[in-house]
Amino acid sequence: MKKLSLSSLILLAVVFGLAAGLFFGEWCRHLEIVGRAFIAIMQISVLPYIFVSLIQSFGSLDPQQAKLLAKRGIVMILLMWGVVFALMALMPLTFPQWQSGSFFSPSILSSGEPVDYIQLFIPANPFNSLANNTVPAVTIFSILCGVVLMGIRRKQNLLNLLEISSEVLSRLTLMLVKLSPIGIFALVAKAAGTMRLEDIGRVEVYLAAYLLMGALLFFLILPLVLTMFTPFRYREIMSVGREAMLTVLLTGNLFIVLPLLVENIEKLFKRHSILTDEGEAMARIIVPITFILPCAGQLMDLVFILFAGWFSNESFGLAGYLELFGAGLLTSFGSAKVAIPFLLGMFHLPSDLFEIFLFSSVITDNVKFTVEAAAVLVFSALFVAWMTGRVRWNWRRLWSRLAVIVIVIGTVISATVVVVVVHIAVIG
Repeated sequence: MKKLSLSSLILLAVVFGLAAGLFFGEWCRHLEIVGRAFIAIMQISVLPYIFVSLIQSFGSLDPQQAKLLAKRGIVMILLMWGVVFALMALMPLTFPQWQSGSFFSPSILSSGEPVDYIQLFIPANPFNSLANNTVPAVTIFSILCGVVLMGIRRKQNLLNLLEISSEVLSRLTLMLVKLSPIGIFALVAKAAGTMRLEDIGRVEVYLAAYLLMGALLFFLILPLVLTMFTPFRYREIMSVGREAMLTVLLTGNLFIVLPLLVENIEKLFKRHSILTDEGEAMARIIVPITFILPCAGQLMDLVFILFAGWFSNESFGLAGYLELFGAGLLTSFGSAKVAIPFLLGMFHLPSDLFEIFLFSSVITDNVKFTVEAAAVLVFSALFVAWMTGRVRWNWRRLWSRLAVIVIVIGTVISATVVVVVVHIAVIG
């Protein structure tokens, strides 16, 4: 009998988890401890892996390579943000023309603690950052150590030790991933047993726009952009990242699959026999760095502000969009539960709408981090290809992919508008 793959076992865990949640209901709340234990176990090796691999990868570079890495990385992230914001600006087209009042009576929400960006990004105490999983600070500390290591002559013995340590932590992660079906069963069963269907119905307009944007990024834009400039095919991109994406979708945790994303990138390059030592080093550098930047998925929470504006009959205009995207980009480095109340207040929108964001986050958070995982994979693979001279400039392929993206986006948004209009007419 053929042994089931890990992705097949994960899918079975989802099916059985849903069945258990629907059948046993609130009893599945007790499985929360199993799900939390699974996420904790998956985090065992990730932060040490980031710490070790970044120092080793940066330390093995020369200063000229580091400058080139920074220049190209800035260009790529700016282009990605431009694509995400352009798509986001189209999402209000799916909102129906409908006058509405607030779902809730006015309420005063307790304001969350402001994000301490100094503590988040500056490793004043690296040991405290490591102990508290402050990933941006740990990443910056590791990069600084790696940059200093570049200029040290007698560094090879340390680099060899760091490389072995990185390999050990990577294999440990791949071993722990085999526990995914158990942890995912518990998480899905708990969610299915405790979620209220009426909560979903109240936010269907927001959820429709959010899920539509997530699907367009995940299934269309991100993979096709990678196929524009590399020899990788759409089907193999989706296949290689399948297990990591399923894990993120069902756990809502991107952090635990970072080493797996590095392995996925290396696997893509190995399939085309173009993986080099430089490519491996680049993958280990760029994946953790990309993780601390809001690439695509983490920016999707800004759709809620557009929804709140529509719900409150407020129009943003071009200046409003630019202000939202600028402020939203900065706040996306912190927690969405802090950023959204701040943005609601910034645009003078009802604070009670934040309650919609909170209970819809049960669904949207998992989608957000899955899209972010896909963005990290695509961004990193494209960056590695560019740095190792494997980018292909084929204008025919470029324009054909762009045409597909534009046509599909136009068709899907138009179809969504029609469905929403019909839905409103039926329930009205």
